[in-house]
Amino acid sequence: MIEDEVTKAFAPVLGMPTWQVKQGYGSFVTFEFGEPTLEVHYKLSKVSIDTKEGKLELPRRLSVVHGEWHLWIYCCNWTLTHGDHELAHSESDTPTIAKALLVLNGQALTNVEVEKSDARSVFDFDLGCRLTTTPFEREEEPTEQWSFSYCDGQSLAFFDDGTFTSEPFRS
Repeated sequence: MIEDEVTKAFAPVLGMPTWQVKQGYGSFVTFEFGEPTLEVHYKLSKVSIDTKEGKLELPRRLSVVHGEWHLWIYCCNWTLTHGDHELAHSESDTPTIAKALLVLNGQALTNVEVEKSDARSVFDFDLGCRLTTTPFEREEEPTEQWSFSYCDGQSLAFFDDGTFTSEPFRS
């Protein structure tokens, strides 16, 4: 049963505070859980910087801090509420989303529910916030709404047709 799979996947982070909750590209939202890990990409890329003397092409190395667990909300509508108050939604402007995510940052995830029939997900947090996801208008091919991954490569993804894909989570 898929609810059992969701329960099993999220069990290690229930009661754990979120950190580095932030808006990514567009209305994408990411959450980190657990111990931080530094990920360094050793392949160099270039960045262009304009200076008074002209444009400089400088080498750069990407480094990112991730948690043991990573939740990525994307390709869906989402609404963040506290009680009866809507704090932000996926179409809110960037400053509104940033302020709302500040409220969510540090709250502990307490429950995750999915409804396969309408592809809705609900993420509840200990200080009263609730993040609800619903699909965009359906495309021909199923589209991921969110993915939850563990640093060892295990993952669970929820699609807009109510289906999941997963790499098994250990008990």
